[in-house]
Amino acid sequence: MRKLILVLSGLISCGVSLGQTSFLVSYGNSGYDFSRDVKQDMDTGYVITGSSSSFAPDNGDAFILKVDPDGNFVWSWNYGGPGADWGEEIIITYDSTYAIAGYTNSFGAGGFDFFLVRADIDGTPLWQKYYGGSDWDKAYCVAELADSGFVLVGESYSFSGGNMNGYIVRTNKNGDTLWTYVDTSSTGSFFRSVAVDGDSLIICGGIGDGGNNSFDGYIIKMHDSGNIGWNQQIGQGNNDYFNSVYAVNGVYSFGGVRSFDFANDKEDMWMYRINDDGTLVTNVTYVNPTPENDGIQDVIARDFDQDYYFVGYTSSYGYLLDGLPDVFMAKMTLTEIQFQEVNFGEAGNDIAFGIDRTFDGGVVVTGDTRWWATGGTNAFIMKIGPSWTYPDWFTDMAFDDMTNGIEDFVQIQNLSAYPNPVAEILHLPSFDSGALFIYDLSGKQVMSKDNIPSEVDLSKLNPGTYIVVVESESGIYQQRIIKL
Repeated sequence: MRKLILVLSGLISCGVSLGQTSFLVSYGNSGYDFSRDVKQDMDTGYVITGSSSSFAPDNGDAFILKVDPDGNFVWSWNYGGPGADWGEEIIITYDSTYAIAGYTNSFGAGGFDFFLVRADIDGTPLWQKYYGGSDWDKAYCVAELADSGFVLVGESYSFSGGNMNGYIVRTNKNGDTLWTYVDTSSTGSFFRSVAVDGDSLIICGGIGDGGNNSFDGYIIKMHDSGNIGWNQQIGQGNNDYFNSVYAVNGVYSFGGVRSFDFANDKEDMWMYRINDDGTLVTNVTYVNPTPENDGIQDVIARDFDQDYYFVGYTSSYGYLLDGLPDVFMAKMTLTEIQFQEVNFGEAGNDIAFGIDRTFDGGVVVTGDTRWWATGGTNAFIMKIGPSWTYPDWFTDMAFDDMTNGIEDFVQIQNLSAYPNPVAEILHLPSFDSGALFIYDLSGKQVMSKDNIPSEVDLSKLNPGTYIVVVESESGIYQQRIIKL
């Protein structure tokens, strides 16, 4: 059944030189709408995939959303059944149609199964297939091979006595299984991304290092027939793993997180680069002097050179009151990470999961935003034009026009509410007009008032930490409070 994903949050865009466009737009409704991957289409529009509960009667459905080159809605299709269905990766196939991979518990052998959907150029489903056993099996990435077949990688609990292990499924062009591979590491493993280099597959993720829920980065190179060439395990204690791999000109670049730098197990951004024979080119960790969780979710080469752009999250920069991540973007040269100083996000989780290079030399990014959301969470797409040069990441954007919901471009002021900690009654400064919102640390709104009172009764809130936000004509005010 075709289900429209409405555009409710508006579009912010501006023209730039050479007729190119930059924009930032969010999509969703009153439910939870998540985006995991984006690709520029052959017509210079964009397609994303993820999961949406705004238009599903029960749990979320996987979807494909198509927008035009300016970010305007074109069409959307939802895929799935009564259970939870996710799209994790989208590719544009050799015949200019679409394939998405993810996982479903609406169909299949039980628990979650790998989920592969083929869709026509307008999103009409052509077929969908499921792979896995009786336990949980989740695919996170898909690639198309030279024979128009597919390879899906992820994790499985079905084939190793209930333990998590990396799982690979190779299909023909119709989605029929040709072979499968289960990593048999006794310490557990998972796969997050796959890249194709000729007739080779480069797969990355994590492998258990013997600690309690602790992994090392894991790389496998195999022939597309399923024969293993070589593998690497890279780590130094705590949790180290890869989320993305990109292959170009015989060089493989991996992005993920490392935790070995800190005794408190905080995550840092990690870029690891090797040649096609596995020899090391670069191993760089960005160690933040104020240790919070920062990580890389996806990697892309710009203009197929040796500079890579990547996206993910940071809790060390941007909005710091709630300790939750903001969207983060950066550039990796051969020798160093150039860190992004401007972050997109406020209260709640705001994370970028996918990035793609665009025909004009720019990039397009997608992910989830809690702050700029019409419901629990919205999907967002951000396009940045070819003049996006570090550190002026938003040189193509009209800052003065970006004040409707993009609050990280507005100076946030301290609210000065008291007492803090508070047992019942919170006293607020005087405001002429505006609205008050209170969020928990997951980003869920727990209270709102159209008029800003001088006192707020918090007696019905559970003890914990909350973010109080006042939006008034004089500005935006925020404060983290502790409810006793």
